Amino acid sequence: MRKPIIFSTVFSLALLLGCGDTDPFSSAAQVDDGAPAAKLTVSRHLAGGLRPGKVIFHAELTGEFVAENSIVPPRPCPEGFVTRTAAVRGSVVPMGEVIGDLFHCSTPGQTYQQGIFVLTDAQGDILHGIYHGRTIHFDPTTLIFTNGGTNTIRGGTGRYEGASGRFAHNGTGAILETGAIVFDLEYDGLIALPSAN
Repeated sequence: MRKPIIFSTVFSLALLLGCGDTDPFSSAAQVDDGAPAAKLTVSRHLAGGLRPGKVIFHAELTGEFVAENSIVPPRPCPEGFVTRTAAVRGSVVPMGEVIGDLFHCSTPGQTYQQGIFVLTDAQGDILHGIYHGRTIHFDPTTLIFTNGGTNTIRGGTGRYEGASGRFAHNGTGAILETGAIVFDLEYDGLIALPSAN
């Protein structure tokens, strides 16, 4: 039988991923605001590695909320917000296999903001940016939730230096009997890569 969990705690824990429009990175790349955060298909992936110009950006990640990760936010969460950190791993077109960290501030009002994402590929190159979003649905009986929002790429290192773009994120997660929060996350959009290395 499922262990009882106080609803207000569950509700605030169910809020995944997000950001405000303020760029927490001082060396931010210019973002092409015309890039749609639309659903795109992986089958359109360009073979042969990274190429200049806009290409499909698609990710399928799994993750879990953790006590802390590598992200040090530029400012604390506002009063009334709760700090959330998560660790993720999975596959990203055009990056390949990645590990990553997420940070955001959440409210009991089903929103999250000041989100920061950092994804690192197998070569050690990093892609980073910001995000915001909201919880779309939370079922207090099954403890399953869905969420969605928008991410903005703000640059990176190595192959992703100067990268920009936007993508949508959609997630499904669950609060386990142990209290752990696990989730699957999907990203779909476009990334602009100024150079191919």
